[in-house]
Order: sequence, then structure tokens, then C-alpha cells
Amino acid sequence: MEAFAGLGLVATEIFRYNRQNFAFDQDQRFNRDELRFKMQVERFRLFRQDIRDLVELTVQKMDLYHMVGALFIRMISIYYSEGFFAEPPPTFLQVAYYLSQACALVYLLMAIWLSMHASIKSHSYATRLLTRFVRLPIPGCSELNLLNARYADFEGQGGQMLRVPFWRGDNRWEERTSKVEAAAAPAPPAGAGHSMATSSDNLETGEFAYGGESNMLGREQELLEAVEFRTHRHVQIFRQLQARWQCFDAYSRVCMSFGVRHMLQSINYYLLGLCMVQAYTPELGFVLTIVFQALAVNITILDVHGLPCFGTFDLSFIGFVPAVLACTALFLAARNEEGLLEEHNRYPASVAIYPLEIAWFELLHWVASPSSSESSVPRHFRAVLFMDVFGDA
Repeated sequence: MEAFAGLGLVATEIFRYNRQNFAFDQDQRFNRDELRFKMQVERFRLFRQDIRDLVELTVQKMDLYHMVGALFIRMISIYYSEGFFAEPPPTFLQVAYYLSQACALVYLLMAIWLSMHASIKSHSYATRLLTRFVRLPIPGCSELNLLNARYADFEGQGGQMLRVPFWRGDNRWEERTSKVEAAAAPAPPAGAGHSMATSSDNLETGEFAYGGESNMLGREQELLEAVEFRTHRHVQIFRQLQARWQCFDAYSRVCMSFGVRHMLQSINYYLLGLCMVQAYTPELGFVLTIVFQALAVNITILDVHGLPCFGTFDLSFIGFVPAVLACTALFLAARNEEGLLEEHNRYPASVAIYPLEIAWFELLHWVASPSSSESSVPRHFRAVLFMDVFGDA
């Protein structure tokens, strides 16, 4: 009799020990799964922040182009409306001046227009990407029901309830997966009562991370594995959508570069009219020409890389030769005793100005063409290369 009583006492202690062990393990499992859900949400918050940062490369830059382009257009409008010459300059200089201003105005208007399209489209597609594809993986009711545990679950463990400590190494409890998933009630219909409507806790099936239509229940490990497909999928989706506005962004930067270059050229021609026609100060005219053309060349070097060369001769010199020829032609022209230009001067050096302007214009257009058939952006421009944050260029 005493032996049966001793066995009963031992069995009671073993049962109590295993029940406490079950409760401890379930607490650990709950803390682990709770942390797992939180890390999933935090991870996809990083993904969503990546999308916002990538889109800001376009939106902020294009918004800045709006303001800068508007200021430049205001300057050109002032030159058009108030930049008249007191003494009429030679025809070649007047034509070069107004053509340069017209080109600058057209390019700056195109830069503003393209930047507006790029900003609107990038913001629109980013909103679409964040609201439909890259979502926070919020668990649903069926997943949350797997987190809780009851002592009734302990009663279904069978022989594990009387497992002798240190006798067997493995202490594995039967998880509540299939039973709870099958018992999870679907969302109630619209006409159901209040008690049924609140039983789902408004979570229903939760939010799926990549906008899929399948529940992640039982497949959460896919979100935790740092594999290439999952880690960069949001970037892959972004790059597919980026092709919708990338050309607007790229050519807005190109048009801004062309517009600034033609604006500097028109200012140079205007100052030549003041220094070489109205007030005969050739030294100042040559100095201003050198300064403005050096600035234009530096801007071209900063904006463009890989300009074509004829052997060891850099073809970028074509850009500043027209202004130098105009200054030289005005300097060599015949003048009267008062220092004013003769009416019948022929200016033979000015004949080369227009072909050189056309050659420089065509050279820049060749540089601005798409670099390859696979890409629709001109990668010869450094401002376009700055768009490539993935190192593909």
C-alpha cells in the first residue's frame, strides 16, 4: 500500500513539474513569436523607408529644379524685355544674342516641364508601391491565435505529461497549428450581430507583406530568411516602376545643363555689345569673354564626362570658339574717329560663328542621346549618373 502511495506521490510531482515546464516553455514561445512579429514589422518599415528615400532622389531634386529654372527664366525674360542695345550692334552679334536667349528659354522650359512630370509620376508610383506591394506584415487572427496557450493543451500531450526528468533528452510539446487554424472562424458577414462582428477583432487575415493573396500562416520563415530574393524584392519592384519616370528625370537634368550653358552664352554676347560696340573697351571685352567661356567650359566638364576627342584634341573647345571669334571680329573691325563701328564692315571672322554653334549644339545632342539600347537615359551626364545608387553604371 505504501508503495502505491509513493508511486502516486512521485507521479503527482512529475505531473506538476511537467505542467510548470509546459507553462514556462509556452511563455518562452510567446515571447519569441511576439518578437518575431515585431521584427517582421520593423524590417518592412525599413523596406518602406528605402522606397521613400529612393523616391526622394527624384522628388526633392525636381522640386529644386522648379525653383532654379523659374529664376533663370525670369532672368532671360528681363534680358528680352530690357536688354536692348543703345547702339545697334552688327547683325551677326544681334542674331547670335537672341538665338542663344531663345535656346536657353526653350531648354529651361523643357527642364521645368520634365521635372514636373518626373516629380508627379515618381510620387504617384511610390504611393502605389507603398499602398499595394510593400505592406507591413500585420498578423491576422489565425496567426495571433497560435500565440496563446491553455492548460487544456497540456492535457492533450499524452505521455509527455508524465515524462521523467533527465530520463529522455527531448522535451517537445505538440504545437497548436492545424487545430487552431481549422477552428479559426472567418470574418462574419455584414448582417451579423454585434457579438459576432467583434469576435474577429477587426484583424481578419491581416496584411500581407508583398501584396500577395495568400496567408503567410506557417510560412513566416520566408520573411525572416535574409536571402537575395526577399531582401531585395522591394528594390526590384521599385526599379521596375522607376523606368516609368526615369527618362523624365534624366532629361530634365540634361535640359537644365543646356539651358544654363546657352544662358551664359547669351550674356557673353550681350556684354560684347556693351564693351565692343557702345563703349570701345576691347580689353574688358576679351576679359569678360574669357571669364564667361571658362565658366561655361567648367560647367560642361562638371556636367559631362567622356566628351569625344579627335586624337588627343578635346572637342569641347568648340563651345567657346564662337564667342572668341565674335570678340575678335569686333576688335578688328574698322572704326571712325569717334571709335564707332563703320556701317559697311563685313566681319569675315563671323562667318564661322554659326557653323561652330551648330557643331557644338549637335555634339551636345549626341552626348545627350541614350547610351545603350537597354537604357533610355544619357549616362554621359554626371547628374544622370547620380541617379544610379545601385552601381549599375
